[in-house]
Amino acid sequence: MEKITVEDLFKIKAVSSVDMLGNEAVFTLKEIDGEKNRYITNIYLYSGGEIRKITSGNSDSMPKWHPLGKGIFFVSRREENQQIYFLRRDGGEAEKITNFPEGSIFEYTVSPDGKLLAVVFMESLEHLKKDNVKQRKEKNLSNPPLEIRTQFYRLDGFGYFLDKRPKIFLVDVESGQVSEIPSDKRFWHSSPTFSPDGKSLAFLCYDTEERENRTYIKLYNLESGEVSDITLLEGPKNYLRFVSGGILMFLGHDDPNDGWGTKNIGLWVYEIGKGARNITEKIDNSVGYYILGDTGEGEGIPIRFYDGKFYFILTEFGNAVIYWADLDGNFGRLFEFRGGISSFDTDGKTFIFSASTPTLPPELWMYDGEVKRISKFNGWIEEVEVSDPEEFWVDSADAKIHTWILKPPDFNPNLKYPTILYIHGGPHMCYGNVFFHELQTTASNGYIVVYSNPRGSKGYGEKFASAIKGDWGNLDYIDIMSVVNFIRGLPFVDVDRLGITGGSYGGYMTNWVIGNTDIFKAAITDRSVVNLISMMGTADFTFSPDQYWEGDFWDRIEKLWERSPLRLAKNIKTPLLIIHSEGDYRCPISEAEQLFKALKILGREVVFVRYPQETSHGLSRSGPPDLRIDRLKRYLAWWEKYLKV
Repeated sequence: MEKITVEDLFKIKAVSSVDMLGNEAVFTLKEIDGEKNRYITNIYLYSGGEIRKITSGNSDSMPKWHPLGKGIFFVSRREENQQIYFLRRDGGEAEKITNFPEGSIFEYTVSPDGKLLAVVFMESLEHLKKDNVKQRKEKNLSNPPLEIRTQFYRLDGFGYFLDKRPKIFLVDVESGQVSEIPSDKRFWHSSPTFSPDGKSLAFLCYDTEERENRTYIKLYNLESGEVSDITLLEGPKNYLRFVSGGILMFLGHDDPNDGWGTKNIGLWVYEIGKGARNITEKIDNSVGYYILGDTGEGEGIPIRFYDGKFYFILTEFGNAVIYWADLDGNFGRLFEFRGGISSFDTDGKTFIFSASTPTLPPELWMYDGEVKRISKFNGWIEEVEVSDPEEFWVDSADAKIHTWILKPPDFNPNLKYPTILYIHGGPHMCYGNVFFHELQTTASNGYIVVYSNPRGSKGYGEKFASAIKGDWGNLDYIDIMSVVNFIRGLPFVDVDRLGITGGSYGGYMTNWVIGNTDIFKAAITDRSVVNLISMMGTADFTFSPDQYWEGDFWDRIEKLWERSPLRLAKNIKTPLLIIHSEGDYRCPISEAEQLFKALKILGREVVFVRYPQETSHGLSRSGPPDLRIDRLKRYLAWWEKYLKV
């Protein structure tokens, strides 16, 4: 049997965005077209125990059933601009429903009678529209300057939008007539949801310029055209949905000063006129999917309501599973599952979901009293050797750290192996029991791969996640070094051939670790944070003083500089590969430039690989396929050079 390779990335297919009607389900399948170096997404139907492809575009996504079963709505770029289409159940070509100008459809919902769509849409900036770009090229004109008036004017992986914000539009399915729901232009709009009688539309909005994180719930009366505030709860909210005529549900918490994700995200119920309450308050973990991988997980709506019960995805102990809760606060896990459930739907009895396991990319699964896999899009995985990671709990001060060890497929316990420690990003995300192509490929090349969830990670309670708030490089460093000491004691680990790597916050911790110890033979820091002072002033998100971090980045910089790995550059002696992307707006490339220049001046071994503008912070997960392959090969070459399998 062959070992898994870097090029097997092109074979991975990922199921997501499940939507059910009765006992049928539609879902998306994402795959890579290697010849054209692009991703292709199409929609499939599961019906009568069979799966078949029902669209043939290259970018068909967000499928939703017509409430009366007449067909399926979906979003596509088949005519270049992103639009919503309708595919009738009785066949024929998909009909274009919307005619938006160039821009992006963030989400949409369908009215109970199927006659209206509520679409969250943001028009592109004029100078970025295709015709204007073409005309400038034909006339040899430069790109225009940008006049920026807001803090939040660009987003990693999306680009520049300046003072534009997503708005909500009502679209008549039959005529295509469009009307905009009136709201303040400074608000970022999301989560439209029709009331069961179809007479009202609730939605969320927040002011991106506010220092505190407050989300408004507003109600639009379709008959009168009036918009009213129905509640203001401190803190962020998302995934708003009507449960009944007077009850809404949403995800969020009540702390307006926590925008980083240290607080538990709860499932809240809001009874109009009576206030909101968190019905998952007794569950000490966040509702939602927080497991990091590289095969396209984490899409879809994580909450459903049927017959008095709420169903939702909860991340706990490295798994993302389905829980239930009722209005009285009772709750429980629906079924055991070792893996990551990223989207699901239910008719109240049967659950159809997309999920990944440690040895299998995201497929379609079912639960109807027992769990069974119902798709085999990744049949190639049965023809290669993959490793099932072993789980350990490592003692660290007053905490236990969940740790995984991935061994080469041909592992020999009598040999000693070079070992690489991966550190996840976030920081308030986690590793877990999902398929991770990069880790599998690294192990197949003869390395022991170790990854863990130190304090700050999701899935182990709010206290565990918030332990590093404004204090990176302390308890998390202690936990990481506890894991390092644990693996150094394993008989099959070669302590003289240790590597360390991570991306984003994981890159931060890689920099921090090699600035504090020289036990690693080689390191790779990817899209990393180097200088918290410059990071806070240049990242795409807005930074508020004295919330997550003490002080600010222009006057009271002491804490930010104290916890910046750049301060430790003179201590770094480990050969370091720096990987970063020109188009990274989350951790701008200036972070990498500072560390590279410092280490060159200090005479250290360092190489800086600078990926082009068309890449972003998510290069390893969603970047151009050929550059993802290039990145993985550079990783393996660096390990081979310094760890010598």
